[in-house]
Amino acid sequence: EQALREEQESGQQLDQVLAEGRGRIAPGARADLLIVDGDPAAAITATIQGILAEHLLANVRAREAQIRDTCVVGPVRKIQGMGLLLGLVCDRPATEVRDALLDHDILTGTSSDPEVVRILAPLVLQDKHVDHLAHALAHIAPATD
Repeated sequence: EQALREEQESGQQLDQVLAEGRGRIAPGARADLLIVDGDPAAAITATIQGILAEHLLANVRAREAQIRDTCVVGPVRKIQGMGLLLGLVCDRPATEVRDALLDHDILTGTSSDPEVVRILAPLVLQDKHVDHLAHALAHIAPATD
């Protein structure tokens, strides 16, 4: 705690996580810098235990399959990638598709390939979110050549 106080007093940005007990993150804390009881290995273990307990890998597999089954619609010609780190290969510039998806409150990215929209979905993505994505893609106007 003394080191944390000194860092605060020196005016530096405080990027430390204070944990409430072993493996539990304090509300408002930064999980990307989690150190539990001063032991980084405990943080890794707690993260893996959380992923397993919440069946997040099974969810990732199910949502990836759902995306592949339902989202090759509208401007999407094919899907590349794995898990929930996917690229939607489009029939037009990815920026157009990204902007159209943003109109449906769907946040995506682009890539170095000008026709690929990046999907970087969280592990807790739900089927209703994928349904919303598929619906939005299906309602994007066809490309005009």
